Amino acid sequence: MDLLIAFGLFIAAIAFCLYFSIPISLGVLFGLGCFFVTGLHRGFSAQKLCKMIYRSRKTSYLVCGVLFFIGCLTALWRSSGTIAYLVYYGIQLITPHWFVLIAFLLSTALSIALGSSFGTVGTAGIVLMTLARSGNADLLLTAGAVLSGAFVGERCSPTSSAGLLVAAVTGMEHKNFIKESFRTGVLPFAVTFIIYAVLSWQNPIQQVDAAVVTALERCYQLIWPTLLPAVLLVLLPWFGVSIIHVIIISGIAAFVLAVGVQQQPVLTTLLECLVGYENTDPVLKSIFSGGGVLSMLNVMLVILFANCCAGIFQGTNMLLPLQQHLQPLVDKLGIFATEIVLSFFFTGVFCNQTIGITLITQLMGNFYAEQGVSREQLAVDLDNSVITIAALIPWSIACALPLAVMHVSAAVLPYSVWLYLVPLCFLCTRKKYIAGKKK
Repeated sequence: MDLLIAFGLFIAAIAFCLYFSIPISLGVLFGLGCFFVTGLHRGFSAQKLCKMIYRSRKTSYLVCGVLFFIGCLTALWRSSGTIAYLVYYGIQLITPHWFVLIAFLLSTALSIALGSSFGTVGTAGIVLMTLARSGNADLLLTAGAVLSGAFVGERCSPTSSAGLLVAAVTGMEHKNFIKESFRTGVLPFAVTFIIYAVLSWQNPIQQVDAAVVTALERCYQLIWPTLLPAVLLVLLPWFGVSIIHVIIISGIAAFVLAVGVQQQPVLTTLLECLVGYENTDPVLKSIFSGGGVLSMLNVMLVILFANCCAGIFQGTNMLLPLQQHLQPLVDKLGIFATEIVLSFFFTGVFCNQTIGITLITQLMGNFYAEQGVSREQLAVDLDNSVITIAALIPWSIACALPLAVMHVSAAVLPYSVWLYLVPLCFLCTRKKYIAGKKK
């Protein structure tokens, strides 16, 4: 009963934060307090509970450290012209009959580079929706293509916060996680490509507004070296370079370009790493401004507090009764199908990927161990379930924020084919464990 009360208060705190636009990290912190009190009620001393929290620090420190540098990187990419280059030449590729397909491919490329669905929707998404509205294109189809592309990088990019967290909590080496993300993403990507190619041909854009193109030419030096930071970020992990070193190298390249090519003052560029880049052009201000360490602060705190909760769960076996109730579901549906159900439940309740990843790892870890399945497989399964499923819940942050930025309703979700093809394709092709038992 005490655990149900704690979860009830946790859910209420998350709902309160969402309703009043309060940082969700405060709701997770409140939940941590609730679980701490529950631990005290069950006879654990405050000292023991603090030790449990302390033991969980390694995972959160690792992920938060990487996110710190990612915050710097996203600001530098904006000031260096890297994002502007990708958007500019992406627009150049647009032809009327291939507009929707290009929208998907451009969003995919930018999301893999940025590692952020929000960053992708907030840049390429705004540009593409502006073009769609001015060119009388199908808005729902365009937004669906953008949302699909934005979440390709959410699971495949080396700098994805969700991917970093999954790899960290499961203990999988990050470069191997990225390789598996690409491998298991080939089939859904191919099917998504074909679907958008057909729909794109059937729903051409009437005209392409050149206002954004003109503004980009006015504000940036759009030369090919500005693409170098993105190239380094994508290629270096495949040569065994650690993600931290990849981000630093890409950031240094972007800093040199910002100062040397875009003529940004050194001190201004350094300050932007902390507070974010600001574009003063009236056309581009809302599109290209952002990034910086402060933009990642709420995400870092959510991950930190969620992992503290996980430390208490693990140390007290607080979730053991829930695991026992899951056994019949695992026996009937199988491990991965059960994870899909849990992904819908936790992201629907907590409106957040991070909490879903943390709780599912805690609840499902023992089932993988009992059936002799590696933690690496757990990471792959999480990658193909909760990361994309979160964007199918209209009131979750992963879905609600992109829809708000693009000014579209949840009616766009049937057109976001990548989001449901990832778990569906993996469910149909995952031969090892289909019905909870070895085949």
